[in-house]
Amino acid sequence: MEKVDHCLSCASHSLRAYPTLIAPFIKHYVVPDEEWLCALLECNDCGFRFFNKRFTQKELSVLYHNYRKEAYFTVRHRFEPWYTQKVNDEIGASDDEIAFRHAHLLEFMRPLDPSSITNILDYGGDHGQFIPPPLGKNKYLYDISHVPAVAGVTSISNEEELRGRQYDFIMLCSVLEHIPYPSEMLSQIRSLLHKTDGWLYIELPLEHWDTRLVPTGNKGNLYSAYLNGIARSETALKLMDFYSTVFRIKCNFIPPLGFIRLHEHMNFFNRQSLQSVLSKNGFSLEKFSLIRHSIISGIKSTIICALAKAV
Repeated sequence: MEKVDHCLSCASHSLRAYPTLIAPFIKHYVVPDEEWLCALLECNDCGFRFFNKRFTQKELSVLYHNYRKEAYFTVRHRFEPWYTQKVNDEIGASDDEIAFRHAHLLEFMRPLDPSSITNILDYGGDHGQFIPPPLGKNKYLYDISHVPAVAGVTSISNEEELRGRQYDFIMLCSVLEHIPYPSEMLSQIRSLLHKTDGWLYIELPLEHWDTRLVPTGNKGNLYSAYLNGIARSETALKLMDFYSTVFRIKCNFIPPLGFIRLHEHMNFFNRQSLQSVLSKNGFSLEKFSLIRHSIISGIKSTIICALAKAV
């Protein structure tokens, strides 16, 4: 893994560090030779939160090759027993979720005229199932997992083919939170859009937990020793991970002796940090909202929705 020491949204070096661990699933499946300890960094200027350790391109390929298939599920379920086959299979596959997201996107992008969009690209969009049928005459999908596209959507298999077209509208849904260097990705996406009239639609989770009980500074050294201790026991690690996950999802805070883990989500945006990184890469944030939506098994999440124009 690579390390960073500055904000990946606004480039500030004014950061607060929270000691934490690599998630057991990630440690064993992706980076078995990496040390357990890492840090969640919070920018004092824009509020962006991100881990100081970042996946390399090779590690990304390991994680997302055959994503959510048998090998992935077997290892993840071993370390996260609550991540069941039902949960795995539900993600992105519910007819109700697909219909909701189609309707929401079409409503959110008003007053932009859908008929003005010729080429639409779903970047990192699974099978392309979240592209609303009325949107775009030509529909494209680019996903590093190389999964097959749904009917009516053309799959793009490599970056050379991706760069061979320009798009009127790009969807970036549930992607920015996974990417080691989001600014670099947005710069690439900006180059794929028409220069002055292209649009970018973003969806990502709002994950900004209350961290006031996570020790920092000198107390953080003792906390780091505690984290190293529980990392030596698979059973203790599973129990504390479950305890932390329940409080994080249900109560939106990190409980005493709990921890934030470096998992698939590496970046945690708020409005200010998202606006900062968009502006830096040639976009104007035109619309921003938060919605509450049930993604899997009745668990509701707060989702950031943003519409940005290429400038």
